[in-house]
Order: sequence, then C-alpha cells, then structure tokens
Amino acid sequence: MTAAPPEAAPAFIASHSFTPYMQAILAELQALPGSPRVLDLPAGRGQFTDALRAAGIDAVPADLNGLREDYLPLDMSSALPLEDASFDAVVCTEGLEHLLAPQELVAELVRITKPGGLVYLSIPNVHNFYSRLQFLFTGTLFQFQAYDIPDTTRNHLGDRGHVSPITLPQLRWWCWMAGAEVEELLPDKEKRRSLKPLYWLLHQLGRPWRGRLERSGPEELSERNQGLKSLINNKKTLYSRSLVLRLRHKL
Repeated sequence: MTAAPPEAAPAFIASHSFTPYMQAILAELQALPGSPRVLDLPAGRGQFTDALRAAGIDAVPADLNGLREDYLPLDMSSALPLEDASFDAVVCTEGLEHLLAPQELVAELVRITKPGGLVYLSIPNVHNFYSRLQFLFTGTLFQFQAYDIPDTTRNHLGDRGHVSPITLPQLRWWCWMAGAEVEELLPDKEKRRSLKPLYWLLHQLGRPWRGRLERSGPEELSERNQGLKSLINNKKTLYSRSLVLRLRHKL
C-alpha cells in the first residue's frame, strides 16, 4: 500500500506592507560589518529581502509560496537542508505561529546561524493587554481566532494559519535549549493605544498577584527569573502588536 500524497500547497498568506518590526530589524542588520549573509524565512512577498539587498546585505530568501524564482523552497515544518553555521543572521518574522511544532524550527534556525550570530523572530503578541482582554471576554486570543482556522491533515503543505499561540517564557526556553539567548525586544506598532488608561489600571490591579508569582521560584533560579520578569513586564510586551526578539547564538 502506498502512502497518501501530501495535500496541495496553496500560496502562503503574506503581508504587502513593510512593518515597523521589519524596519527595526533592517536597521540592526545594516549596522553589521561587511556584507553579512542573512536568511529570510519565510520571505513572503519579498519586500524584506529587497530591502536587505538594497542595503548591501547578502540576503537569501526562502519560502514555499513560489512567488519568486530566487526563493529557496524550504519547508519550515521540516529539518532545513542547510549547513551548520552557514549564516551570519537569520530572520523569521510571523512564521513560527503557523507551525504545529514551532520549537523544532527555532532549533534549526539557531543551528544554521554562526556562533555569535543573530536570530530575529517575530510572533503575534498574546501577552499584550488587548489580547488579555479579548481572552477574558471571548475565550480566544488576539490573532488566534479559532473560527477562522480550517481543519487540515497532518501532511498538509499549505498555510495552516495561526495555529500555535506562543508565550514569551515558552519561546525563551526553546531558544535556551537550542543554544541561544534572548538579548533584546524590538519595537513594533502598539495595539489599541487609546485603551492605555484601562491597561494601566489592569496592570496596577495585578501587581500583588504578579509579585507573589515572581517570588515563588527557588533561590537558585532568582537571577533567571529576574530576566523573565523584565521580559514579561517590558512595555513592548505589554503594548506591541507583535513580539520581536533578537537572539544571539551562544559561543
């Protein structure tokens, strides 16, 4: 008996815009010396790759959508057929949440980045106050509306949509396991800025409960937990539409 063929792969969803987080990542990559080799996965419609190349950066775009002939046809849900330490930096914006096992791609991205090199990740921010309010009143997270997601088989090759909400501690742990450290959160557009007075009130109301949780860990984890506390309570975490992280592959 032969195995059933994989489902056909329709074009992946891709943004037309050049987002604030793309601008922030581009500015950092432009500051790297020489002409760094950078993987852009998923490349989407190619606007970020084009901006990298215009800045003199050796950009390598990859995507399954087949929109451009220069795209490497890499499947983010499988092991990447690329050599260890083959890129100075890797950029994966709005890709992890489309995967059933995003931690496996995180490990692959760190693997193909040179020691000391950079990995940039962006994911929908389920920590921001707007997402918290949406979950409180609807039972669904911001940018993860279950009613929009079709049922797909395990061997589906197309875009599943936003199927994997990822928390910041979860992503930090995956990066640490893969051999990378979170260095910085980068800025992105704020979600529903007009609700900031309400957000401030919610933040103050949660302070006692939050404090008890932050002090609950064992003493040997106190330094790590201080870092987690700073990440979770960062203004970019509380307000930004997306979480944008800069990682460094540890030497």
